[in-house]
Amino acid sequence: MTRNFSKSKKRRLRLRSKLALENIKEMLNRAFLEGYRCNIERSIILGRQARRLSKATGVKIPWYFKFFFCKKCKRFLIPGKTMRIRIRNRRESHITITCLLCGSIKRVPLRHR
Repeated sequence: MTRNFSKSKKRRLRLRSKLALENIKEMLNRAFLEGYRCNIERSIILGRQARRLSKATGVKIPWYFKFFFCKKCKRFLIPGKTMRIRIRNRRESHITITCLLCGSIKRVPLRHR
């Protein structure tokens, strides 16, 4: 009897994770849209909600959205509005992402193939 319960529990957890991931993606896409419409406050709120949802459910934010969160102030960043992106060639080639809200700098190395 407990075996059937565990299967249904696993199924419920998997479904919850899948729904949470879909909601996170949708919130972050809406945050980008609001940011491009110059509604920065709404964009930051949506980004904060998506981050909270990911922490509450244990679902990771997709890697392509990770660049748009500041490591220091944890806010959602909109390219050109709240973040500055530069390509640098010193030492090794890298992308420099600067948060215009708190001033922190993140460097992402570029790999040559």
